[in-house]
Amino acid sequence: MSWKNEGGGTAIYIKNSIEHNPLPTTPKEDIIEATGIRLIIKNIGATDIYSTYYPPMKNNQPPLHVEQMNKLFEGQTSKIIIGDLNSKHKEWNSRVENAKGKHLQQYAEAKQILVIAPTEPTHYHESTKTSEILDISMIKNITKQFHITTMDDSGLTSDYNPII
Repeated sequence: MSWKNEGGGTAIYIKNSIEHNPLPTTPKEDIIEATGIRLIIKNIGATDIYSTYYPPMKNNQPPLHVEQMNKLFEGQTSKIIIGDLNSKHKEWNSRVENAKGKHLQQYAEAKQILVIAPTEPTHYHESTKTSEILDISMIKNITKQFHITTMDDSGLTSDYNPII
């Protein structure tokens, strides 16, 4: 069964002077959209970074596409998966939880993946006047501490605030 993704796409912007190689993009039939690069860091090694979009669940869709998540995390290379995963969990500063968030939290615990979220909302619902954290980062095989924050830029014409 196919759940053709209608997302807006993903991208990574990187300075040419930073040593990197592009990673294969996810197939069009995959639900999770991901654009990746492999950074080559002196004295540390390779780190894969993926900009991701995981759309909200639709009818008859499983709460978590485990095979697609496994593809992103396969291998021993350090991984940073960051983006709008539409997964809500109180552990990630969300005000509510959804099925995808609960399954993703269980997946992260089972695979020893660290999930980091900003403390400020990344999405604003104009019609309901509510806000939510939808953008998170998942980190594997990295021992350095990370902190992400919401970039509040009133110059953006979007209902989303990016994270850095």
